Amino acid sequence: MVYRAVVISILMYDSESWTPYRHHIHQLEVFHINCLCSICGITIQNKVSSADLFTKCNISGIESFLIQCQLQCTDYVLRMSDDRIPKILMYSQLDGGKRNVGQRLLKYKIKLKRKLLPIGITHSSLKNEVLHCKKWKSLCFEGICCFHSDSLNNLWEKKERVKWTAAIPLTASLVL
Repeated sequence: MVYRAVVISILMYDSESWTPYRHHIHQLEVFHINCLCSICGITIQNKVSSADLFTKCNISGIESFLIQCQLQCTDYVLRMSDDRIPKILMYSQLDGGKRNVGQRLLKYKIKLKRKLLPIGITHSSLKNEVLHCKKWKSLCFEGICCFHSDSLNNLWEKKERVKWTAAIPLTASLVL
């Protein structure tokens, strides 16, 4: 409980305005797992998987916390009047300027659309859903719970795949 109240809240401070890429989420996840291991007294020699660790600690991955923070911020911003600066920034685009060579940087709005898909909320229905406060909060809660269970299932499947590939002997000869 102290870990959620102190470490997670500090780690997620101002995360509602982030546009994290996969490697950022991975770095946060590594820190999250290391903290949980040190709290539970688990060393690297124990070979405990992330899924086992999350289940033992009864906590979700860092991406679930990120989605939760961003959905709360989106709820707040979409309820604002159209002349408020956060709402203008959320829906605005730059008129001019040059971008660097290479892949374009993702905007917050695009990342938000991608975060809403696993939860089951479409961007077109977002404004209508936010206006119904209780329905929106229950929809977010259900979506985050589904995302957490899906991510745990993915971790379990990954663990089983690794277990089965380790069980296959490498010295098997092929018969032609």
